[in-house]
Amino acid sequence: RSRRQRQMCIRDSSYIGDIIINIGFRLAIPVPSISKGEIFMNLFAVSFFGHREIDDPFVIERQLESIIRELLLTKEYVEFLVGRDGEFDQLVSSTVRRCKRTIRGDNSSLVLVLPYMTAEYRNNEESFHEYYDEIEICLESAEKHFKSAHQVRNRSMVDRSDLVIFCIEHNSGGAYQTMRYAQKEKKNILNLAEEGYGEKE
Repeated sequence: RSRRQRQMCIRDSSYIGDIIINIGFRLAIPVPSISKGEIFMNLFAVSFFGHREIDDPFVIERQLESIIRELLLTKEYVEFLVGRDGEFDQLVSSTVRRCKRTIRGDNSSLVLVLPYMTAEYRNNEESFHEYYDEIEICLESAEKHFKSAHQVRNRSMVDRSDLVIFCIEHNSGGAYQTMRYAQKEKKNILNLAEEGYGEKE
């Protein structure tokens, strides 16, 4: 499907309070009154995919921190879309959380996108919501057989992303198939396991 610009609507209000952001919906958010009418904030979505095991996590972590820092400092609002399927996913999530604490935490959300309801989530719902800002279950993949659900979920994440970041070290596996799909869809991609950006290949 063609990508459309997604916006978050912030309605004019004189009330100054906690800003609550519900990713995926147009939500009226209480903010200080600036002018009449509505203010529109552009969302920049980034998704992450990699192998379950990575060779040099310390190097990858430094690369991630540099990219996330730049996004937090240059984008109005960043939606970090992550899975929970291996070492790379966990490294991304922990790096996003650290950068939100140390750089800027008011213009982004860490969003876990599950392919279906999992026993791990069902049995640990409270701790999941303490760790992630938002948790989604992909409706498209939830209706599929579990063997294909992850790839359906991955493609859905790619479709909604402005940038897709990979850590792909060999040409096989689900993450590699997702990268091939992102290239086919002419997404802006970056493979941390390679040198430089794979920009709209």
